[in-house]
Amino acid sequence: MFVKPIGLGSSIGLSKVDKKADLADALEVAFCYDNRVMIEEAIDDPQEVNIAIIGNDPYELSVTEQPVASGDVLSFDDKYVGEAGKGRGMASAKRYVPAKVDQKIIKEVEENALKFFRCIGGKGIARVDFLVDKKGVVYFNEINTMPGSLAFYLWEKTNLPFPKLVSRLVDLAISDWEAKQRLIRSFETNILSSFATGGIKGKNGRGEMG
Repeated sequence: MFVKPIGLGSSIGLSKVDKKADLADALEVAFCYDNRVMIEEAIDDPQEVNIAIIGNDPYELSVTEQPVASGDVLSFDDKYVGEAGKGRGMASAKRYVPAKVDQKIIKEVEENALKFFRCIGGKGIARVDFLVDKKGVVYFNEINTMPGSLAFYLWEKTNLPFPKLVSRLVDLAISDWEAKQRLIRSFETNILSSFATGGIKGKNGRGEMG
């Protein structure tokens, strides 16, 4: 199983527990970082397949990626302390772009990424992460709404260079703001004045307050 603090990412405070005797230590580490801890079943030797998504619906998808871990778990060092790119964050981690998995898995990842992001009313940019077991079964892992480096390394492979990615995000934010301005934000009512006279239905009515 995996033990991790609820409010953190980047594998910080994460422990893989294979023996019951190690659970207490893993919980102690996780509770150092958060008051709530998640315990979830581990998938043996999974492949991680991620994809980025952008838009306010309709959405666009990037190419997929397959991060490569140096051990059993993709660690903080794997993600951010790669030799290839100091200062490049997740972009410096070892990965295959696109992911080296069957096209059937790619299609399932793409379809589910769109489905899940739409389900939460997602807007802007995110990275949707999946795990694939040895039998090729795809498991949803998480939606990262603040992906490291804006997942720009995936968009560069999708013919959306970083300057255009930033411009696109600004345009999406403006569009979302303009849509919200068209909504009614106030409702005219004299309900408070009715309380001053003894309740909504009058001082002696059934709707009397207090």
